[in-house]
Amino acid sequence: MKIGSRLLMTALVSVGIAWGLSYLPAMQSRMQGADEELAVFRELRPVVLSHDNLVDYLSDIPAKLPLRQADWSYQMLALDYEWTNPSPDRQAVYDQLVDAIRYGLAGTSNVERVLVRIFLPAAAEAGAGRGRLLVAVEARRGQFDEQEYEMWRLRGTNAEEWLSKRFQFTRTKRWEELNS
Repeated sequence: MKIGSRLLMTALVSVGIAWGLSYLPAMQSRMQGADEELAVFRELRPVVLSHDNLVDYLSDIPAKLPLRQADWSYQMLALDYEWTNPSPDRQAVYDQLVDAIRYGLAGTSNVERVLVRIFLPAAAEAGAGRGRLLVAVEARRGQFDEQEYEMWRLRGTNAEEWLSKRFQFTRTKRWEELNS
């Protein structure tokens, strides 16, 4: 009788311990949930960009347009995108420009200048060789302020206007023709 009750008690304690341990991962994720769930409050940790981590870093940039070419040299990150679906919605182009600038300057510690260009593919333009430049923006580290960026996002100001005021922003004649 004593042996049976001891075995039963040991089995119950073992099951209770195993059941309790199964809840530890869930408890840990709940405790860290506030940092992981709200990206707005998560700190963007700058990386040191190099040729070794360029591809990994570029895969983190939200892509609304296909990346055509990337170049990293002398503290300058140059990104070329293609506008493959010319439509009246210009927002994808402006969002790509803003995201590339933010990730290029706020997301790194050694990039001093970001050049982002949007091209119309060569197939869409007869005789355009590599494709036709539509818009370009050049931003320097001193021109980008993370707090001002967050305020701009909260206000919901027009991206084209914000890019024009803060950075060297160029629109081509072809861009104006496509969007008139």
